[in-house]
Amino acid sequence: MATKGGGGMPSGITSELMKDVTKLWRMNEGVASITSGKLYVPTPLLGQKDKINAVLFKSQRANFKKKAFAATFPTEGVVLPMPTDKVASHVTPDGRAMVLLVPGEKGNGDKDKDKGGTIELWSLTDGAIQSALSAEKRHGPFEAGEYGGCDLDATQTRVVYAAEVKPPTTKAFWDEDDKKDESKPGTDGENGNGRGAKYEYQQSWGEQQTQYTKTNIYIADFSAESIVEVEGLPDGKAYGQPRWLPDGSGFVCVGWDIEPFKLGRIYCMNRRCATYLCRLQQQPKGNNDKKKTVKVDVLPLTSDDDFAGWSPLPLPPLKGAENDDECRVVYISIDHSKNALPHMGNVRLMMVNVNLPQDTSAPCSIKDRSVLVDFVNQPDKEGGFPGLYVFNLPARCVSGDGRTIFVSSPNRCRTAVWAVDTTTKSVSEVYSTRGESVQFLDCLGDYVLLKESSPTCLDTPIIARWYPSQKSFEWSLKTAEGDGSKEALSSLGPRGRLREALNCVEWKVLNGRHILVKPTGKRDDGKLPLVVNIHGGPHTVYDTSFFFTSVFWAKLGYGALLVNYRGSVGFGQDELLSLLGKIGTQDVKDVYDAVQTALSEGCFDEKRLCVIGGSHGGFLTLHMIGQYPDMFRAASTRNPVANIASMISTSDIPDWCYAEVFGDKYPFAGASGHELMAMHRASPIRHLSDVKTPLLTGLGLDDLRVPPSQGTEMHHYLTAKGVPSRLLCYPKNAHPIAQPECESDYFINTALWFHAHTQKQP
Repeated sequence: MATKGGGGMPSGITSELMKDVTKLWRMNEGVASITSGKLYVPTPLLGQKDKINAVLFKSQRANFKKKAFAATFPTEGVVLPMPTDKVASHVTPDGRAMVLLVPGEKGNGDKDKDKGGTIELWSLTDGAIQSALSAEKRHGPFEAGEYGGCDLDATQTRVVYAAEVKPPTTKAFWDEDDKKDESKPGTDGENGNGRGAKYEYQQSWGEQQTQYTKTNIYIADFSAESIVEVEGLPDGKAYGQPRWLPDGSGFVCVGWDIEPFKLGRIYCMNRRCATYLCRLQQQPKGNNDKKKTVKVDVLPLTSDDDFAGWSPLPLPPLKGAENDDECRVVYISIDHSKNALPHMGNVRLMMVNVNLPQDTSAPCSIKDRSVLVDFVNQPDKEGGFPGLYVFNLPARCVSGDGRTIFVSSPNRCRTAVWAVDTTTKSVSEVYSTRGESVQFLDCLGDYVLLKESSPTCLDTPIIARWYPSQKSFEWSLKTAEGDGSKEALSSLGPRGRLREALNCVEWKVLNGRHILVKPTGKRDDGKLPLVVNIHGGPHTVYDTSFFFTSVFWAKLGYGALLVNYRGSVGFGQDELLSLLGKIGTQDVKDVYDAVQTALSEGCFDEKRLCVIGGSHGGFLTLHMIGQYPDMFRAASTRNPVANIASMISTSDIPDWCYAEVFGDKYPFAGASGHELMAMHRASPIRHLSDVKTPLLTGLGLDDLRVPPSQGTEMHHYLTAKGVPSRLLCYPKNAHPIAQPECESDYFINTALWFHAHTQKQP
């Protein structure tokens, strides 16, 4: 055992054990996770029916590094010869081309921002670049994530995208004037050539978004060899999520409020924003060496009832009801009620019919606005529709007739595919499984691309055909391997070692919400030790998709319990909102009850329980070892919330503290003494005196969501108290600790920590 109060590797860990555990962890190099995918009709087969392929974008680890690549499907083993550090954004329907955004040169710090990159048009037939435009002189880094993105128009010549606005030139008082910079913003003499502003604070969007302070919309035109900035959008906002209108006369986009000050955006859908329809007043033209802008006429699509409206999706015309002067736009919305408090929750889909005159100089107007899918407080039956829990709508998710929208959303602890009928406003689950999770990836005409997985089955791509009259899918893909069944479609490359390991692992769902994974068969030494896994958020969910860590625990001889406490998404909005104001009590009790349910299975040793969680899962891990000090033999946390009273003034999401502790809105002001006391009472630090469970903590030193001081505070107190505590610090890692080498180090160390503290005493 580890020495009390000391750090370092616990005693009893041999070099051979380290090698064995590391070898097991490296099985995850056989996992090629499908991150996204696009359907296309192969060029030689244009005009032929029932011929369709896909490009799959995959992520894989090798030698403790992560690599990304694109591969064709169903053709096995064909990897496209493209650089792996680029962001794929659009694949043309004919499969001939793909737009990629190439990141620019990295900056050296907060005042030396990342530079704009290059927009490239690639050929999918030979893997060569067809066209490229440099954006280095136009703007800062691309906003290519969930708040940015880009879209290629129907002519395949114009790309609309989001990027950081190039900041004004600033100087220290002693910097020499650079005559070459006189034409740049901020050097016109009105502010002293930017002198004295070099170190002025510029607030970013927080966790993993430090390179963005204010983004805008840009249009790149390959035919004109120009990049222009959009002008005319409302001030005081940062813009992103642009998508072309079907006729190419303009685009829709989203503007996020900057005032009174920014709150961290990543993982947070409840950020005040509005959706706009923008029509171009003139087509972008100009010389790429000169700054150019294009003006737009703006029509707000969101209403006063929307606290936030984002992820706009222009719908194609309904077949048989084409109207050139009308456009339908769908967007995601939350209202001003308590639905706006959690960072993730139930959303509604809104649909706006817009009068869009063919004369682009004529003003647009809203014809009508309606709720397409409303909030669902409680499912109407067991397994019934629990509402939508989606962060963004996929770029292509509409059926060929323009009537149906496909989305993935949790249904209890299983991710399901839902079909939303835009004419009847009905929602139905259209892909049934035996409990596996299915995610929608792309739609082209009446074909859809899905991926299916389970705790013991790797990502499996599936191409299926949608039959609107039956509201169902049928397998349509035929491969050289067989009949197009899911078994035939599952081969994505050499994963033999991992597949063999999965044959020795089984899983089940407990009480319709918790997931239990364990080795098959019985152990010679009796009952199994159990690792209790607690998700963060708190408003996320463990679903029945493939989760390598569970397999890792099973191969080490542990059971793995994945707990979905009340407050998890997928169970209806009433249950989710029930946690607000009750963290540290209701969720703690739910974890305790879940453990008792697992123990009632009769195959686990109640004297060899371990617990692990990150973020809010780390918050609950610390609560469990504080409120139930004799329950667990060992614990492990990643970036845990230990003391909300100290976190509120250091985190990029102080609103989280108010929502979860008080069930109330953030006042954009300092907390009162009474409020700080209440936050302390809800925190694990309150139970510090009772903790005696050995604790391992991993911290991402660049974490702005739950600052590292939260973990170090707990570690120092436990060390002073004489409780075994070990602290691992990972530089250049943010909240997820996602760098493969650091993630691997954390989980291997956790496995060794658990092993040292769960061995049966002679």
